[in-house]
Amino acid sequence: HLRRRDYLKKYLHISSPEAYGTCMGDVCETAPLNPSTPYAASKAAADMLLKTYHRQFGFPLVTVRATNVYGARQQLFKIIPRTVIFIKLGRKIQLHGGGAAVKSYIHIRDISLGELMVLVNGKTGSIYNLSPDGGISIRDVITKICGMMGAAFDDVVEIVGERPGQDAAYVINSTRARTELGWRPMTDFDTGLREVVEWVDEYWDEIGAHELEYKHKP
Repeated sequence: HLRRRDYLKKYLHISSPEAYGTCMGDVCETAPLNPSTPYAASKAAADMLLKTYHRQFGFPLVTVRATNVYGARQQLFKIIPRTVIFIKLGRKIQLHGGGAAVKSYIHIRDISLGELMVLVNGKTGSIYNLSPDGGISIRDVITKICGMMGAAFDDVVEIVGERPGQDAAYVINSTRARTELGWRPMTDFDTGLREVVEWVDEYWDEIGAHELEYKHKP
């Protein structure tokens, strides 16, 4: 069993803000868990299981809940690279619920640095949120990408129904990581988006050879 691995000095558990359910504003690490989807419920269950290991057996647990990751070389079905790719292909991207859902996008380099800081200096038994300073709707994300690529928003999107269980927002408070660890996001969103556009342009031939749809592999 995992809890009997006595050689572990620190165990970094990667959780998700989806365990909180819809969260907007001052949602810190002590907020109650309220998952809206089976995936989010599985993350919350793992959080609670490992928490009991820490309490009962001294398991050296630290937990990270980071908001929406993005960056070059992300899976192609994710909304940011997918939008860039579809604009280049002249295809329309389905915008669920009109893109009203609010996300908090944070660059992969900032998340990776935060996870390293938590692993090295985080207090055992603690949870650390990692997030930017605010949120942005999916609609506004696509609008930004359209502006960078010289495309018209209405030519790029097709409005469809919202996904079942879609939370309205993921905006959380990362004060703890900033004050205890000195962490903060370094890559602003516009810069990160441009990096994704440039990556797709540079590797366009290779990207075009890959599947653009998500396929679940049992």
